[in-house]
Amino acid sequence: MPKILLLHPFNPLEGYHYPVPQVALGYISAALKSAGFSEITVKDALLEKMGPEEVETYAREHKPDLIGLRVWSHQAAIALEYVKRIRTFLPHTKFVIGGPHPTVAPESLYKDFLSPEGGVHFAFAGEAEEGFPLIAKHLFESPIDLNSVPGLVWLEEGKVRINHLSKVEDLDQFRVDWEALNLARYHELGERTTSYDHGKSKNAFIFMTRGCPYPCTYCAAGITNGKKIRSHSPQRMLDDIEYLYQRYGVRHFNLMDDNFTFYRETVLGFCEEFEKRRARLPGVTFHNPNGVRVDRLDEEMLLKMKACGWQWLHIGVESGSKRTLKRMRKRLDLDLATKNISLIHKHGLKCWGFFMIGFLDETKEDIEETINWAVQSKLHAATFSIFSPIPGTEVYKEMLRNGAIPPNYMMSGYMSPKQIVFAKDLDAEDLQKYQRKALIRFYRRYDRAFHLLRGMDLKTITNRVSQLFFTPDDKARAS
Repeated sequence: MPKILLLHPFNPLEGYHYPVPQVALGYISAALKSAGFSEITVKDALLEKMGPEEVETYAREHKPDLIGLRVWSHQAAIALEYVKRIRTFLPHTKFVIGGPHPTVAPESLYKDFLSPEGGVHFAFAGEAEEGFPLIAKHLFESPIDLNSVPGLVWLEEGKVRINHLSKVEDLDQFRVDWEALNLARYHELGERTTSYDHGKSKNAFIFMTRGCPYPCTYCAAGITNGKKIRSHSPQRMLDDIEYLYQRYGVRHFNLMDDNFTFYRETVLGFCEEFEKRRARLPGVTFHNPNGVRVDRLDEEMLLKMKACGWQWLHIGVESGSKRTLKRMRKRLDLDLATKNISLIHKHGLKCWGFFMIGFLDETKEDIEETINWAVQSKLHAATFSIFSPIPGTEVYKEMLRNGAIPPNYMMSGYMSPKQIVFAKDLDAEDLQKYQRKALIRFYRRYDRAFHLLRGMDLKTITNRVSQLFFTPDDKARAS
């Protein structure tokens, strides 16, 4: 039986984040086990703080026959380094990559991964629960027609071939191998954030829906999982929640969907099923840390969610500048956003807003409008991120065409200092100053600082302050 390692890379520039269970790899592990493969290990290099040397040591000791890497765009360079290191002493090990990066940027795979220098044998664009087990059988049992594997990206006669993506309608046929994810190890970390767990030490990440129909130019959600929204059944979701509640003592659940509230019947169906099981799930709370569309909320939904244990809602506003929102194709009415934030308040929920500064061609005036809108809003908390183009998105393609980024541009880290600035008449230092200004002005109010900090541990607070208020040079001097 081949030994299969499913690996989540660790980019050292991800210092802003703390590890969260890699549920996507749990889906792959379950699919492989259903196909008859039993020797499967899921490894989160971020959880274990494994750099390339530690990953190399692990591979030397365990000698996996197949390594699957789930790669985000800001992890592409480090994942490639893993492959190059390991293939020098394990020449027969097969490498397969999947995840957001090969989905949004399959055209780059030959140059970066599938070439002889890259050393990767196959890649997957889109969802891989169907295709990965087929490739494992192809590699270790008997050859199959590669054209029949959904989402497969491979090299044939020097050309990159990309199959039609998998788009399974009934998500209930997929399950998560929770045991493979080492949940207890995450719970032992002791790092708490208001965003993810409201200060509760035992939380879990679940996905009910996949897909996003919106045309936002900066976002890859509709590329990675398709435009059509598909869903697990409420019964299936609550089965998982009950299992995690009983087996691992989980009391807080993060629904990581991009569009949990897009169809109100999804929300109401989930809440109705929860009410049927409430007696078996005392003390449970819910959250949507990836955010929901503030314009897809109504009073009935909010009442149901509050009754079922929701305490916070994250919403994606992105900009207080109507000009920037139009440039982003965000399709958000700021007046409606203001109205629905008040509605969230009315029903006793707290609201966290996501904002982005430094978008393509954005001006100082646009950024000031965003800061002012956030400060004057009824939001309890806010995040102000610096724009970084994601491969495959419309704005990324536009920037390539216009020469705003080089053809070999690669993201380094979502929250790392940016060397390339895309706003007008601003540099990286200017953007960092605006980011700090936004945070200071927003959290000058005591109640906002209180709501943010009450769910964080000291280590997380220190990490946030270090990442946002000290440059790499500042940190070097401090040490």
